[in-house]
Amino acid sequence: MLQSIAYDGEWKVDLMRGEPREWEHWYVEDWGCKVVFKAIHSPGRFLRALSCGKVDLVPTHPHDCPALMWKPFRNSDGTWSFLSIYGTWLSGGNNDVVCCMWECKSWEKFTLPWW
Repeated sequence: MLQSIAYDGEWKVDLMRGEPREWEHWYVEDWGCKVVFKAIHSPGRFLRALSCGKVDLVPTHPHDCPALMWKPFRNSDGTWSFLSIYGTWLSGGNNDVVCCMWECKSWEKFTLPWW
């Protein structure tokens, strides 16, 4: 699961294993052919892709920042992958860091049973 936390004066996104706690849920808002990820416990903060491959959380409204939009793809195994405006894939790598990668492999697939 993705977890948003604040440290070093900045909002960061980390990957946690296991069942999500109440504050580790996200809103996935449908914006037509794209989605945005909104932190549930940080009202008004959205997951943003950066051109360098990192992600962060910002209080910017999606209308004002295309980097908040992700194109969803349903994979043949029932998982979902999300493509950024930079052509990179949202990734939850094995080192618990959330970032964007150029290829869509196993770390770029997310299980969303309710979606």
